[in-house]
Amino acid sequence: MTAQAPTGLTPGGKTSIQVSTPSGNSLAVSVPVVPTNPGIFTADVGGMGQASAVNQDGTQNGDGTITGSDTAAPRGSVIAVYASGLGPVSPAIPQGTPAPTSTLSQTTMPVTATIAGTPATVMFAGAAPGLIGVYQVNVQVPLSVPTGADRIVLSVGGNASQKGVTIQVR
Repeated sequence: MTAQAPTGLTPGGKTSIQVSTPSGNSLAVSVPVVPTNPGIFTADVGGMGQASAVNQDGTQNGDGTITGSDTAAPRGSVIAVYASGLGPVSPAIPQGTPAPTSTLSQTTMPVTATIAGTPATVMFAGAAPGLIGVYQVNVQVPLSVPTGADRIVLSVGGNASQKGVTIQVR
């Protein structure tokens, strides 16, 4: 489940989260409001393993076990990684509205990336066109990283994404 935090929340405070479905409501959970808390979307619902990423040629990034047609990214190519928690974008997008496809909204704070511990060039970080509350980060795969499953980390505002997320490199 993906939910967009209200844009009017003030960092430093707390807010409550509760999920409501036709079957009932979850318990309300109090969480701190922070400016950024990057999280990379993954193929696994537990937030570990293969990143939700698209290769430069439009294929899904993977080792062939996710869809049967997912493939590793060549070194030097650019992958699109999908994430949450990267902070405000400019131009701002009204809450609950899909990001436009004509004018790209970029993050207002710099996003950095590493692949296999090697700094990777971020070509774009911003709202994913056509999606609500989802970020797209286009990252160039360094030429020096090893082949196979390599850990990817996104960082913004002094916070790093979760551990154990990988992309496939060839």
